[in-house]
Amino acid sequence: MEYRFTIIDGETEIEIDEPIGWDRCKFTLVRDDNYHGIFTMYSTDLEFVGNGYTYISETFYNKGIEYFLQLKIEERCNSSYEYSTQLITRINLSRFKDLFNVYCSCKVNLEDTSSQMLIKNNADKLVNLSESLSVSDAELQPVTINEMTMHSKAIVLTTVFKDAILLNQSINMDDIDNQAIAIPLWLLVDSDDLNSAISSTNFFWSRNTSSYPTWWTNVTQFRANYSGVYEIDYNIVSQTKFTVSARDFEMNIAIALYKNGNLVQDLTDIVSREEYIITEETYTDNWNTNGTVSITLDEDDYVSIFYRVRFIFLSGVGSGVVDWEHYSSVQDVTFKSNTETASSNANTFLIHECYERVSQSVLNKKDAFKSNYFGRKNLGYGSNGLGSFTALTNGFNIRSFNKPVLLKLSELFNSTSSVNCLGLGIEQDETDNEYIRVEPLEYFYDGDREITSMLNIANISVDSNENLIFNTCEIGFDKYGTEEGTDKQNTLDGFATRHTYNFPITTVKKVFTKISNYIADHYAIEFTRRVQYLTTSTNQWKFDDDIFFICTNRSEDENGIAISLNIAEKNENFEVTNNILAPETGYNLRLTPARMMLLWNKFFSGVYSKSVGNSVKFSNGISNYLYQSKMNGNTNDRYNNQLLEENQNIAWDDENNSNNLPITEPISIKYTYPTSLELFNTIKSNPKGYISCSKSSTIEHRGFIKMITFTPNDGTAEYELIRLFGNEPQCNLKYVECPYVEPEYVE
Repeated sequence: MEYRFTIIDGETEIEIDEPIGWDRCKFTLVRDDNYHGIFTMYSTDLEFVGNGYTYISETFYNKGIEYFLQLKIEERCNSSYEYSTQLITRINLSRFKDLFNVYCSCKVNLEDTSSQMLIKNNADKLVNLSESLSVSDAELQPVTINEMTMHSKAIVLTTVFKDAILLNQSINMDDIDNQAIAIPLWLLVDSDDLNSAISSTNFFWSRNTSSYPTWWTNVTQFRANYSGVYEIDYNIVSQTKFTVSARDFEMNIAIALYKNGNLVQDLTDIVSREEYIITEETYTDNWNTNGTVSITLDEDDYVSIFYRVRFIFLSGVGSGVVDWEHYSSVQDVTFKSNTETASSNANTFLIHECYERVSQSVLNKKDAFKSNYFGRKNLGYGSNGLGSFTALTNGFNIRSFNKPVLLKLSELFNSTSSVNCLGLGIEQDETDNEYIRVEPLEYFYDGDREITSMLNIANISVDSNENLIFNTCEIGFDKYGTEEGTDKQNTLDGFATRHTYNFPITTVKKVFTKISNYIADHYAIEFTRRVQYLTTSTNQWKFDDDIFFICTNRSEDENGIAISLNIAEKNENFEVTNNILAPETGYNLRLTPARMMLLWNKFFSGVYSKSVGNSVKFSNGISNYLYQSKMNGNTNDRYNNQLLEENQNIAWDDENNSNNLPITEPISIKYTYPTSLELFNTIKSNPKGYISCSKSSTIEHRGFIKMITFTPNDGTAEYELIRLFGNEPQCNLKYVECPYVEPEYVE
């Protein structure tokens, strides 16, 4: 074979001498462990001499490292006088090295003409969606804002107090004849507060006094974070004993409700002694009371509940000491409110437009992104992709501050891939324009398309691939709102958190991790949204800079155009939502760790797929892993539209998850095979399918590309494939035992 080398500079082509090092040059196709797409690498620097050196060095010195030069490599077989183009690569001037030797030469590195270098270098570049963007072939306006109506997620505030108390006091009533005494229920968070309040000198207030004692305003048992109507349920079981010295008296005891230190009402009388109690005698009352009362509270109002005890002494002289003993075996008081606030608006950005703008920035051109999964019909796609009903925003915008949303390709892909099980690669259209392609994982592992077959291979090794074997899984979201608000029990209702699963693997210790840095939890969304209604609305908030998922309404018109992308999805696409508070006001009910696990089942379950019914076992989760949902629609995580429990185990061959069966097995297939530049280019242009291979004339293995290292000068390539799931080898080579022959001894 004979090669010809040509530098391409726009419309100019200059034939040059063969670069030194071409005979050692290796081209590699490799599947990225994170993106799952196939990328090309060149492992050898080339040394250019003669007119090649002159042209490259002058370009470097005059036009800089960003200038675009290409190297065209053509091949002519011995039987033909025609050259055919086998490869066009980019000359990477950022690796230019002028050697200043006696024959004048320079070294540069070759880069694939695909945009992988730009992805590698720019994946962590921040992109402001609200700014215009200048790229090589266009001036792009800011990304169109999708103004989202943010409804109020009902926050069911439930604060429960449970305790039992014993009060044993001697109270001198001489100076406070015919007075009412207020004794707070033991509902304070800090018991020291109550201890300081209850004593014989300061645990009462006088009806004849215009101001309350100082401690009175400090007794706050419940404080409202949000305005609304609150229900107070109470259940109290007590015993009261009292003895009076020297003076007879009437008395009654009531449970009294106070708001901001002022009596609202007596809830109920629990002890009433209208006849006079005789001195020196002990009286015992066993009583219980329960009920429900509603009270309207504004933000920051506080509530206290007291025993209000009223003593009415007979006229006369003598000691008014009351020996008081009170024991409550049960003091259950629950503050509950299904609070909602006014709706608000937030600037959001639809997911396809987010990817498109980030890709345009990374590749420095307008036509830079394509995704059927995130695409929509009004953008020119055939239909609305299953993942297209998604918007992104940040905490500032949820709070109506309208601050820029900043995205990175690396974080955008990792977070959306964790939730949707995606891959990313570089593709070319019919005009050879390269763009970033994002699709579900199976798009990059096409088990229905054979690239080529390679038979009668001299040596094939088949090895276990420990890089694809896991024994545990961490999946879900990095941040959530379970620690926010006044009520920890309520926020335990949050489900978009994190789960841990165990795989039926004991021989390997490795964790499979898919954690989204973007937030989906609807309590985090609602607590963030409500900050704008608080007196502290201008203070910094912990989620201000974080990115949020917002699932949008999935309505379409008669032409299939999505028409409600500015309205958040609630529970309209769910037949069942159990074990969750107020699902009719929820956000992102479909974004859960269990549904993420369903999607990623196709990637890791090949590890333990040799036994029917083997499953990934739920180990533990954060907050509400009892959530159950039955989802309508046709998404890949729909679980055949059956009820899915967040804490259930998931069998690899679960019939309800048949669209997420394993793609690969953790098996590597390695061999060396004669490969022409033409065959290498055929594989390179169609890398998502599988390669069939065998050491005989009958196909034994089928595998997806993990790595192919091609040496053009040798005409060979080293192949490493990931075995396609369900491909059982069938060897047609038969072992034939040779008959034993006694050797003849020769002197």
